Amino acid sequence: MQTLLGNDMLKSRLRAMLQSGHVFHSFLIAGPKGSGKRTLAVWLAAALECAAPEKPCLRCESCRKALAGTHPDILTVDSEKQILPVDLVRQACADAWVRPTEGPRRIILIPRGGDLNAQGQNALLKTLEEPPDHCVFLLLTENESALLPTVRSRCALLHLSPLPEDVLLQALKDRAPASTPEQRQAAVERSGGYLGPALTRLETPEDTLAETLVGAFAAKDALQALNAASALESLKRDQLAAVLEELLVLLTAALKALAGNTASGPAKALAASRTQREIAQAMDGIQTLLQWARSNVSPAHLSGALAVLLYRPAAFALDT
Repeated sequence: MQTLLGNDMLKSRLRAMLQSGHVFHSFLIAGPKGSGKRTLAVWLAAALECAAPEKPCLRCESCRKALAGTHPDILTVDSEKQILPVDLVRQACADAWVRPTEGPRRIILIPRGGDLNAQGQNALLKTLEEPPDHCVFLLLTENESALLPTVRSRCALLHLSPLPEDVLLQALKDRAPASTPEQRQAAVERSGGYLGPALTRLETPEDTLAETLVGAFAAKDALQALNAASALESLKRDQLAAVLEELLVLLTAALKALAGNTASGPAKALAASRTQREIAQAMDGIQTLLQWARSNVSPAHLSGALAVLLYRPAAFALDT
């Protein structure tokens, strides 16, 4: 298992909790794709089953089983279906009441907590409100607002933070030693500070749709903006939201470049073309489009609005 990088304050809080013996019955682990949610969940599950004074020791039999995914008291609730079936949730809640067979606790791991619909969340809520003493729930989500407020309020929130640039660069060098410093720097700029997206960028160096959109924004050309934005019409809402989130990351890198930070590729070109005010306006507009993408606004309408935003962000701000 890879070590969870960064997040030192979060890990210190968890170690203090484990040392005290006062453990929450449910945790909500939140962060973007590739931020280390699953790594943290496995680390925490191992710690909750570990019998050593310093938890997790990562050497005892319980820890090794937790890391290997073979511990009988750690149950994973998942499905190939887009929405987790409510029957799986009900079965998990029933399993929560079964006494652990080897360790001190029974752990219910739900890797796609954000894919629970309202019915599934309400089924889970009944157990979260009155959990058995020996059980801990670990819910993972990329978007904590996808969960009902009543579910969130029953969980201790563990939010994964972006990594410092030097930590991320060293991690990329360790995992991809054949890459060049320039490639690693470009991957960091497009990652939002998270290792998963940075590694993906190293593996797929071709331009992404978000980078094409940044190029259109930098060009200040209406036709180029329209052509680039029209590619969003064929995307599903979750794919469209992912593109807009990557676009925000690139615009943030351009703002940092205007403040004196190192930048390359699309972010560097954008910093040379657009003002700080224009980039900030575009970021505000993309946040609005993200809200629309997560509601019932069609991809066609979103692509049209994005075309206006990429050409004249000030006009988009006036329209909204």
